[in-house]
Amino acid sequence: AAAGRRTYLADSFSGLPNFALYTPAGSAGGEDASAHRLDMQELSAHRISALNHNSVEAVRASAKWLGLDMDRLRFVPGYFNESLPRLLATEEGQQLRLAVLRLDGDAFASTLEAIELLYPRLSPGGFLIIDDFADWPSCRAAIDLYRKRHAISEPITLVPHRPGEVVRGAYWRKQPQSGQELCISRR
Repeated sequence: AAAGRRTYLADSFSGLPNFALYTPAGSAGGEDASAHRLDMQELSAHRISALNHNSVEAVRASAKWLGLDMDRLRFVPGYFNESLPRLLATEEGQQLRLAVLRLDGDAFASTLEAIELLYPRLSPGGFLIIDDFADWPSCRAAIDLYRKRHAISEPITLVPHRPGEVVRGAYWRKQPQSGQELCISRR
């Protein structure tokens, strides 16, 4: 992380929601999104132990072990449909400008609401990283829908998480609109 910048860690810290009962925030529940049919991955993920074993305490302990500056970390606990609107309603949230946005919403609704709420706050030249782009079809569908809605044409680059691992994630760099400059001028 860049010197002086805050890092926001938005996560339920308690596992995935039951997406069959999940109500998305903002326009993520709009007409295009309501046509999304939950797939088997979305319907069962909240029952898979490996996907649901997390806590704020465990993440704090890992951050301390890594030597991260704890004063720069902001923990935003809760499902995105509640935690992100709550964060963005604060004075700090209203002024939020991001250099890097890493989404790990897994499913359609949580990915769509996170990108809808946070991508407009990503600075030109900033990077959007999508954790589950290649291995959760519903995540990819949410990203494709958002890109279509907003005529985003930056190329998507697929990346593996670790050497030898299958490609899962993807990223793109947000280009400036007319009259904007990149937050970092070097490519």
